Amino acid sequence: MSEGFSGLKSVVEAKLGDMDVRMSKFEKNQRQLRRRAKKIEEKLTSIESNKNEERNYEIMVELKGRKTVRRLRKTRKTVSLARKRMWSRVGKTVRMVRKKTMRRVKKRKIKNLKKTKKTVTLLRKAKNTWRNHMEKVLC
Repeated sequence: MSEGFSGLKSVVEAKLGDMDVRMSKFEKNQRQLRRRAKKIEEKLTSIESNKNEERNYEIMVELKGRKTVRRLRKTRKTVSLARKRMWSRVGKTVRMVRKKTMRRVKKRKIKNLKKTKKTVTLLRKAKNTWRNHMEKVLC
């Protein structure tokens, strides 16, 4: 009778050991997921804080004008790209800034058009060569 229980006991212990291993793997995965979630949350909060900081900065520039921008330009050493763009626009009229951006947009459109034209011509050439090849084969 004790032999039956000892066999059952060994089977149960083996299964408990397997379950323990599975649980430890599960806990390990859970810890990794928590770490990833924490990192993602930190990134999101930093992005949000940067956006808020830039919004506040833009409002401050609008309210106080050029003097504030000049002072900030002298005091701050590391500056975000958006702030640099704001400083580059100081002293220029809205029309000048719009002109510059329109030029940039126009260049980008022309570049994209050239790319599409190239692909169309390549496709035409490929189609013609395929057609010529098929004519030679069939004739």
